[in-house]
Amino acid sequence: LRILEHAGFPGGMISLVFKEKPDDWIRAIDGFGGKWKTEIVKRTSRALQGNDILAHAVRQPDPVIVRDAQTDPRCNTEAAVAGGVRSFVALRLMDETHRYVLGVLQVDVGDKRRRRLNPETLTLIRTLGLIIELLLSRALQAEELAVTHSLDELFKTCLEMKTIDEAIHHFFTGAAKTLGTDGHVRLLTPDGRALRLVAGTGPYYKQASIERAVVPLTDSSVTVEVFKGGLDAVINNPDVDVRARPFRQQVWELALLGQVLRANKSFADYVIRLGDSADEKLGVVSFASLESWF
Repeated sequence: LRILEHAGFPGGMISLVFKEKPDDWIRAIDGFGGKWKTEIVKRTSRALQGNDILAHAVRQPDPVIVRDAQTDPRCNTEAAVAGGVRSFVALRLMDETHRYVLGVLQVDVGDKRRRRLNPETLTLIRTLGLIIELLLSRALQAEELAVTHSLDELFKTCLEMKTIDEAIHHFFTGAAKTLGTDGHVRLLTPDGRALRLVAGTGPYYKQASIERAVVPLTDSSVTVEVFKGGLDAVINNPDVDVRARPFRQQVWELALLGQVLRANKSFADYVIRLGDSADEKLGVVSFASLESWF
């Protein structure tokens, strides 16, 4: 974003694509200039399947020019008014191989309601977009390599553990710390009728170890549904996501665990499989956050 600022543009914002099955979302990460950072960023979280300007930009190979964000039906007019934004250019950002979209760059170009955007300015925005694409792609690759290295080192130390449960606990607590989140692991019991809590970190794990250490496969939780269905799930807002309602209503009755659950704003469940087999399911790994992920 400093590149845009040095180039003389009054403001701008970068939003990144977040993958969630079955939907994808795009969420603003940072902004500069005017009220982009203080007003627009916090109001920008969109589903990519809609007609929002960010979703529109993701589907377009060429820059999208918005002349009046305060009246354009593709824009969040409330956010545009709050941020004092009129005209901007939205440009999708691709990964280094140009196989998938990383996000969208928005560049404030002032007020172009009655004036055309000159070709030189548009060419400059395209060029800056390419530079930002490369920097963003390299930064994400570096972060992924750092995480992969940390997990590899954890795996090596797990080989020295005496029991499987000890190894799982060591690996997961280290992985959660690396990822900066809380969570837990449940494995299928030998009789195949329940999921047993074997490792974790954070308030939910601590209390669930007392109140929900073993969960039968007849339970209404998202974790059980994910295990039985074999499809991973990301819940960004448990208060409104219908997939989380039956479980939350059930756990609300558990005083202490209910309090902990209310504090979580996002969580994700991923099936643990044996190798590449879709049928050999071993359990579920879950992550939780006190803040919304997107």
